[in-house]
Amino acid sequence: MSTPLGVSVPGLIDLHTHSTASDGTLSPVALVKLAAQRGISVIAVTDHDTTAGIDEATRAAATLGVTVIPAIEFSTDVPTGEVHLLGYGIDPLNAGLQEATAAFRATREERARRMLDLLRAIGI
Repeated sequence: MSTPLGVSVPGLIDLHTHSTASDGTLSPVALVKLAAQRGISVIAVTDHDTTAGIDEATRAAATLGVTVIPAIEFSTDVPTGEVHLLGYGIDPLNAGLQEATAAFRATREERARRMLDLLRAIGI
């Protein structure tokens, strides 16, 4: 398939998927299998603040004829609210990226603990 700009696209693509490595409902392998079953030839695994599912998805994709684009999604605060930033073609093993995502996850986990403490304090 060719786009109006002449770029060759090898069929259906989904550039925004989540696995159980973040908030998805399917494991990375199941996500790739579903893509293959639905005729999707390219997916980007864009889990929130983690690259944990990319390697597993890529290994599964090699046997199923699906291409996995290593990607990530970050939630960022801006003056008018929240923006979700997607990064494609990342190096999932990059040490700086791994350090940053670990810090983001730790902050999110601490926030969740504080919310639970507040709920417990009011009897929920």
